[in-house]
Amino acid sequence: MSTLGTVFRVTLFGESHGPGVGAVVEGIPAGLKIDLEAMRHELKRRRPGQSKLTTQRKEEDEPEFLAGLMHGVATGAPVTIFIRNTDVDSRPYEATKDLPRPGHADFTAWAKWGGARDHRGGGPFSARTTAPLVAAGSIARQMLGRVRIAAHVVEIAGIGVPHEIPFDLIAGAEGHPTRCADAKTAELMEHAITRARSEGDSVGGIVECRAQGLPAGWGGPGADGLESELARALMAIPATRGVEFGAGFRAARMNPRGCRSWPALPSSRRVRWPASRTP
Repeated sequence: MSTLGTVFRVTLFGESHGPGVGAVVEGIPAGLKIDLEAMRHELKRRRPGQSKLTTQRKEEDEPEFLAGLMHGVATGAPVTIFIRNTDVDSRPYEATKDLPRPGHADFTAWAKWGGARDHRGGGPFSARTTAPLVAAGSIARQMLGRVRIAAHVVEIAGIGVPHEIPFDLIAGAEGHPTRCADAKTAELMEHAITRARSEGDSVGGIVECRAQGLPAGWGGPGADGLESELARALMAIPATRGVEFGAGFRAARMNPRGCRSWPALPSSRRVRWPASRTP
């Protein structure tokens, strides 16, 4: 199992080729009405088999609530979400049972658990566990209220979006199987993916996520910072190899002397700290 968070706490369980995968979510306020249609929409976005560019596994990913929800309203107890595996064929994995796949956790699982490990589809190391993670994230998103979150793919196989996409236009990424908001770049990405697949290969990419309306002061210092917590959660997603915030790794190449200074603000627009929060 994998557990993330402190106040809002998510524990994942299940395997790729077992009966199903799920999450136990703690910290949901009693009385919160869960928008199940919004959750289904988010699950549909990550559902496999939607295009020729993704895995062809067909799963409905319909969430079942085993506890913590009554008539669509959180009771205050931990909410247990279960998503059944329905399109399962474990036979192809018998051929690679003792042959670790590059880029997967097969060898790690063998070193940890030996012959008792679940080799079918990666077991608990499978990206299948992102389904209940999305369901839990949907609840968290509903709890955030006015915070707006948008994400899209900005690079695949070295093909990147040449300019920044306005926040309100990122939603346009839903119209293309690559989930890239720039139409021309999306077409190039699709060709690169198709070519790699025809050669029996795969390619990687970069996803950009933005949030608007975050209140100042969230998180704590050091390891309790918001970026620290987000980095841990993002690196828990199978296949994630790096996380950047803001300028990211580009910050190491920036020359502060070469950056333009901020223009002076009129006195009426300057920030005045409350007396109780004087820095």
